[in-house]
Amino acid sequence: MTKILEADDHVVRDGIKKIFDEPPGTVSEIANILALSVKTISTYRARILEKVEMKTNAPITRYAIQNKLVS
Repeated sequence: MTKILEADDHVVRDGIKKIFDEPPGTVSEIANILALSVKTISTYRARILEKVEMKTNAPITRYAIQNKLVS
């Protein structure tokens, strides 16, 4: 993510804030908010899941709900 922030810092920061304020429903919506391609967002998602040793969104979603990160 460092490369993205260097490229267009304010766009990404504003996009991230918007995602947390009103979570989008699809990868396409996230890509539009951050002005990135769907493929880039999908790659980031895959890398995050790999890093936390998860294969699906379910454990992340469960964690977010249990810790009141989403409503």
